[in-house]
Amino acid sequence: LYAQNNSEIWLNGGDETFLVDCTAIVWSLGVMIMLVRFSRQCYGAHLLKTRETTAPDSVWTEMYRELCRELKVSPKIRMLSSGLAETPMVVGWIAPVVLVPASAFVSLTPEQMRAVLAHELAHIHRFDHWMHLLQGMVEILLFFHPAIWWISNQINVERDYCCDETSVRTIGNPKMLVEALAQLETMRIASPNLVLAANGGSL
Repeated sequence: LYAQNNSEIWLNGGDETFLVDCTAIVWSLGVMIMLVRFSRQCYGAHLLKTRETTAPDSVWTEMYRELCRELKVSPKIRMLSSGLAETPMVVGWIAPVVLVPASAFVSLTPEQMRAVLAHELAHIHRFDHWMHLLQGMVEILLFFHPAIWWISNQINVERDYCCDETSVRTIGNPKMLVEALAQLETMRIASPNLVLAANGGSL
């Protein structure tokens, strides 16, 4: 009877060990897949930052520097004109840059451009680029939990709302921001998820 009880305990323990091992393997495979996805997004963001970028005209640069001073953002953070990006965005963590599509300089009025740049600089002022990185790490580790993806989506929405509010306070004209965002919708592309772009959200 003692041997039989020990045998049953061993079998039950073996089943639990097998389930734990299977769970660990599945989680590890999921994390690897998410890391590959994350790496591809990093590479896509790197390409946007380094390819087909030029310094904009001095008029736009002066406007940008003025906004940096107003929003208390380091002037070392550059604004570049991009031939690949089709919507303004913040790219990078340690040395972020603000990318503005070349077409935006001719499609947006100076007031509209100021509203959009204020939105992007608000991301940097709030350290959203670092929070976005932390958010990505959590998504990798807890990819299996639906609540994580819902919370992550809510964070993205609220983050853009906060930057929109900062932009409106800076330019003092909500209609100007709406017109700028509507114009940007005509220039949208599928950009990597690791950039903070001035599109999406509930216009």
